[in-house]
Amino acid sequence: MSSQYCSRECQKEHWGTHKADCKNPYADDKWCPRWVVQGRSPDFITSQGGPAMFGTLKYLWGNMPALDIMKIDRNEGTAYNNDIGLCFAASGDIRNVILSVLGLPKGFRAHSDVFINDKVFDIVCRNFAMLLIALQCSSNEAADIILHIWYSARISIKASRAISTFVLPLAEAVVIKIKDKSPTTIFSKTWEFGTRSLRLSLLKKQWQALVPKLAALSAAVSPKTESNRRAVMLAPTRQDHVDRAILTQPERHRQCTMRFREMGVLLPFSGDARPYKIPNPTLFDSEGNWQLHDSSDPLNGWRLEEVSSGVQLGAPKSDVYGAFYYYLLSKLKGFCERLSNIDITFQLLQYDASDLPHYLKTLPEKQRFFDRIEVSNIVDRGYLGLERTLTTLAPWLKPADVNPHATLLTLFLNAVAECEEPSETIQIAKDRSSVVHKFLPPHPSMLSRHSPAFIKYMVAIEFFKNFGAIFQRYMDEIDFNSCGNVAGMEPREKQTIVEPWPLRLDPKVDNSEAQLKFEFLMASGHTGCERYIEWIRVASKSGRHIAA
Repeated sequence: MSSQYCSRECQKEHWGTHKADCKNPYADDKWCPRWVVQGRSPDFITSQGGPAMFGTLKYLWGNMPALDIMKIDRNEGTAYNNDIGLCFAASGDIRNVILSVLGLPKGFRAHSDVFINDKVFDIVCRNFAMLLIALQCSSNEAADIILHIWYSARISIKASRAISTFVLPLAEAVVIKIKDKSPTTIFSKTWEFGTRSLRLSLLKKQWQALVPKLAALSAAVSPKTESNRRAVMLAPTRQDHVDRAILTQPERHRQCTMRFREMGVLLPFSGDARPYKIPNPTLFDSEGNWQLHDSSDPLNGWRLEEVSSGVQLGAPKSDVYGAFYYYLLSKLKGFCERLSNIDITFQLLQYDASDLPHYLKTLPEKQRFFDRIEVSNIVDRGYLGLERTLTTLAPWLKPADVNPHATLLTLFLNAVAECEEPSETIQIAKDRSSVVHKFLPPHPSMLSRHSPAFIKYMVAIEFFKNFGAIFQRYMDEIDFNSCGNVAGMEPREKQTIVEPWPLRLDPKVDNSEAQLKFEFLMASGHTGCERYIEWIRVASKSGRHIAA
């Protein structure tokens, strides 16, 4: 059951709709992908398969579970009361910011400088709007508004008014003030709200683009937005890709995923989407085109194990998006309440991370150095790479004699995929089949390579690859230890912020807890190959060697 009712009468009144939901084919344990029903090969393994992703390739939602990058209880300690500096050098959305602020001790009274940088203008705009609302509205009101600006294709009149009242006038005043400035001038503006402040630094042309980006879409464009969104998220040519993605989810999770794709508004399953009529200007461009790819899913930015706690806050156990709604609402309320009683400055920037030092050099010395620098996966070879990332940002990390816990946090998201050999998948299928079957019992139809059972098996096999050996090969290829030595950095021997392989399954453990972790991983967009490494500054350049 994915709906929860306040009374028997309410349930009866809703039965007409609920009956159809109960009989939804996606909720049936006998549901089969369309290619099976139609007796054909799936598109994703034929020449007509098309790209792995479809739509606008912007990452406006996170694709790794949120982190508290301070973990102050494991590092400086809960009694720590010195000023702190946090730098999110390639931030994406603000999920890590939220958990890091929430992780500060209740008695923390020192000043916090939080730098939030991303090279994508749309991301900076969204973060700017959400933080301004968090700083000006009541916690309950702000949490609801931010949740929908963040994840809903349509927002309420209340949310639209919040943008036009608390965000747009502030940006418009800056645009008027700088109208005679040089186009190449970076202009910074700070807004103060008691002990809290927000500073935004942009080029003149970016300031001028900010207002139309956040303003309500025109009457001519608005009617097109929903059909444009559905043309991406529910494209008929992408049915097999979507079916493959939901195949590994439990029945009710699958039903809720499709409900969200169809509705586009983040609500509990039985929530009323009718008040959400206004296209979200931060998720569409000025022509009304949907700005996300079709594999985008809000849940990919959070740990499903933690999201499930939303059940205790009001969602039925089977309603995963309802659980996420309540979980995120609770986190956002807590974040806004925490902002009301701390001394904090948010600095929003739009730089390529490699250019960030140009800005940092202009700041007073006290603001230039950080207790934590989080760089997402720009260390992957398709972005800056490890050596360039470390040499660019390591100088801005506080040295050990100032804060021995100061850390630069790197994520290798694509390293394993880049270095694994096709033969390794075949070999692991032979070597680890008995391990996989502990979590996923064999099925006769697995002998057919297009069957759901076979595809589930091949997904599960990915979780049990020898990621350590593959990552070691990657480290050898990029001369990993030399990268650290050049930058005067070394990997922390025992990580204190996040586990090296936070999503990896242990093939030696097969208890009920391991089974649950396996099911969460199957239902997620992750594989377990995601690798974090924490770096610290060293006095000499003879860095520590690290095992994969």
